[in-house]
Amino acid sequence: MGILAVAAMTVAGTQVASSQQAQGQNQPKSSAVTVTNTPLPVTVTNPAPVDQSGRIAYQSIQSVSPCGPVICSFAFPAVPARHRLVLQSVSGVVDFSNTPNAIQVGVFDGQNSPGVAAFFAPFVLSRSVFVQPLLLFVEGQPIVNVQLLGGGANPQGSVTLSGYLLDCAASPCAPISQ
Repeated sequence: MGILAVAAMTVAGTQVASSQQAQGQNQPKSSAVTVTNTPLPVTVTNPAPVDQSGRIAYQSIQSVSPCGPVICSFAFPAVPARHRLVLQSVSGVVDFSNTPNAIQVGVFDGQNSPGVAAFFAPFVLSRSVFVQPLLLFVEGQPIVNVQLLGGGANPQGSVTLSGYLLDCAASPCAPISQ
């Protein structure tokens, strides 16, 4: 056999072997596979759910019919004994008999402290509608007070406080850092 014949047979043999390998790759192999898993310690911590024991939804609405010309005060019920009130939102709808110059809203915690939260409420003509997020912790049975200061006369309307109460008897309340 000549050199050409040997070279042709080598090329042909290589092509057949490559073809067989390619076909073999597409066919599943039947060999047993064993997976061993060593258990690892896992700790999962989740924040307390909204409906956890000792957490009570809170919403209170207070209304006033014409109050003072400069300050309008909305007094909310006292926080129950052995509870902490967590306020998350204050909202309101207030009408004035004329257009105010400005409306400032102050939220007081009943501890004779200066306003814990204060903001300017928007208004159009003689009406103010506002929603303001806040985070305020109140305990020890003080009365929460919301005051509107404005240049409009005879404000009347309602203010809503929303958040939740924590029952410190069911689950001890952590101290609040000052």
